[in-house]
Amino acid sequence: GVMYTVPLNEKNAISYGISFDNTDITLTEDSPSRYQAYCSSLSGNSLGCSSDNLTATIGYSTDTRDDIMFPTKGGLDKIIGEVALPGFETQMYKLFYQKSWYKPFVRGSTFMLGGILAYENSYGGKILPFYKNFFAGGVGSIRGFRQGSMGPVEIEPVTGQNVYVGGNKQVIGNA
Repeated sequence: GVMYTVPLNEKNAISYGISFDNTDITLTEDSPSRYQAYCSSLSGNSLGCSSDNLTATIGYSTDTRDDIMFPTKGGLDKIIGEVALPGFETQMYKLFYQKSWYKPFVRGSTFMLGGILAYENSYGGKILPFYKNFFAGGVGSIRGFRQGSMGPVEIEPVTGQNVYVGGNKQVIGNA
């Protein structure tokens, strides 16, 4: 895909883009039942399927940070909307909002408050693909937890194992 960011002035920018995605899924009889159900809904085959989508993205951001890599003051506001265009196997939309605020704290340190709100869902009678779910945990969202290990967990009846399933809503707060 391609994504363009167009500055409106020193602090504000809009972004837009389009991308094509082809996902091939190969499953076994021991694969989680929700994965098998997704493929059955697409192709009638619970052991595999293929999904294509064409996604359009648009966003707006305001960045008042004094440094992109190591900010000490300022903030970042970012809102992004995505929609998988009709006519493909995947029909979904996603809304994402991120807010970060930085303030000098004690000599040589910075206090940061941040948060993410996100929501996605399907439309047109299609099922939201399990691989598009939001996952939290890890350095990029909540430190101290394994990558993708926070959120809904289901016990897979076939294997008895815990499966992190993610979800279509995400709320993350950091300080």
